Amino acid sequence: MPKIRILSATTGTTEPAAMKDLRGGGLELSFDRIRCGPASIESLWEEVACVEELVRCGLVAQAEGIEGLVVNCMGDPGVDVMREILSIPVFGPAQTAMGVAAMLGRKFCVLTVLDRSRPLVDDQVRKFGLESRYVGCEVIEIPVLDFGNDPDETLRHLHEAARAAVETRKADVLVLGCTGWTGLGEKIRVFLAGLDHDVPVIDPLPVTIRTLGALLEEGLAHSKTAYPFPKTIPEIRYSR
Repeated sequence: MPKIRILSATTGTTEPAAMKDLRGGGLELSFDRIRCGPASIESLWEEVACVEELVRCGLVAQAEGIEGLVVNCMGDPGVDVMREILSIPVFGPAQTAMGVAAMLGRKFCVLTVLDRSRPLVDDQVRKFGLESRYVGCEVIEIPVLDFGNDPDETLRHLHEAARAAVETRKADVLVLGCTGWTGLGEKIRVFLAGLDHDVPVIDPLPVTIRTLGALLEEGLAHSKTAYPFPKTIPEIRYSR
């Protein structure tokens, strides 16, 4: 049974509901989060601010015998850094979800949080080499920390963004652009189906956890030729 740890890149995040749903399904899941850093990630600065703490969590996980890591943030902060420093595979939900979107359709759209998030998503798509399959973002303009204030209003805005993505941008696959929306993918898919749009909606966190689990079962991990260990690794205190 693959041992996977989900690492939260923010200080306030609790254990994701997706873990409860996936436990017992052939995966041994655990959770950890950074002890200091941003409460939410909506900028490049906040992405950078969490990386050293994520590395600490990753070193703890590897020392405890964890076999693979998932970073619980669609910015994929620290993923490439940890792929260099650690010997176990590290997956980010953005790279995984966008890759799956490219397999499930011809054109995908990302539903994201704020208008200022657009260039961050655009940069990710270029980095992953998926520009030809990407039709842009739709935003809801509700900050991450405000999602819980009115969940029905958040879902209503997501429905509107999803409709625009399909009807205006002509997307045939949607990617939820925040792991804080975990569990809403099916509701959005049903909403679109009611409008006669048969479109997959990818919920990145559970898809990433399952993808990593499948690759661990196959004995696959990241290439250390692609992500070689650094010549020197700064000393980081990683005890709990």
